[in-house]
Amino acid sequence: MKYLEHLHLQGNMFIGLIPRDFLNSSYLLTLDIRDNRLFGSIPNSISALLKLKILLLRGNLLSGFIPNHLCHLTEISLMDLSNNSFSGPIPRCFGHIRFGETKKEYYEFGQFHYSLYAGNFLTVYPGYWVKYWRYPSFAYEEKDEVEFVTKNRRDSYVGDILNFMSGLDLSCNNLTVKSP
Repeated sequence: MKYLEHLHLQGNMFIGLIPRDFLNSSYLLTLDIRDNRLFGSIPNSISALLKLKILLLRGNLLSGFIPNHLCHLTEISLMDLSNNSFSGPIPRCFGHIRFGETKKEYYEFGQFHYSLYAGNFLTVYPGYWVKYWRYPSFAYEEKDEVEFVTKNRRDSYVGDILNFMSGLDLSCNNLTVKSP
C-alpha cells in the first residue's frame, strides 16, 4: 500500500479502530472509509498524509475531540467528519485550513493532459486532444470518483471537478463552539 493514491472502502461494515495500514502511503490523495463501524479517535499518524486531498470519515462511530493534527493536512480540499460522535470544540486551526485553494498545475484526479508542443507545455482537455489532434488520450485511464453529501443530498463527482471542489462537513456530532 506504499504507493496507493486512492483508497475507497466505504460501506463495508468494518468494525474497530482506523487501521494504521490505511495511513502508510505518502502518496495517498483520497481516503474514503465512510459508512463503516469504525470507532475510537482519529490516529495522529493521519497528519503524515501530506498529499491527502479528500478525507471522508462520515457515518462511523468515531468519538473524542476532533484532533488538531488534521490541520497538518495542508492539501485537503474535502473533509467529511459528519455523523460520528465527536465532541468538544471545533479546532481553532480549522479556520486556517485553505480548503479548496487549488493550484492550477495540480490535476491529480485525471481529466487534463499535459503535453510538450513547440517547446511549451500545454494543458489540454482530453476530449480536445482526441477530437482535434487525433491522438489517444491517456488521461482517462485513471480517474477518481468521490461521493460527497451536501444538504442531505448524495452526489458523485468524477475526475477533474474534484480539483475545484472544497467542503467541510462536521454536522451530526456533539460539537461545541467557544464564544470569543
